[in-house]
Amino acid sequence: LTNAGVLGNAHIKTGTLRDVRAIAGYVGGADGNSYIVVSFINNDHAEAARAAHDTLLEWIYAGAH
Repeated sequence: LTNAGVLGNAHIKTGTLRDVRAIAGYVGGADGNSYIVVSFINNDHAEAARAAHDTLLEWIYAGAH
């Protein structure tokens, strides 16, 4: 994750298995609130999900709530 806004504001645990990619943790939003985030992708192409997880964290940080 390299987005300057969310970098340093997300405390995330990652996990991978064959065909599975997951993240869970907290994101400190730009609005000053903290948000819990959990995402679990179970698919034959889960290895490609990193970009989706990064985008999710950036979206939460930016205030998509």
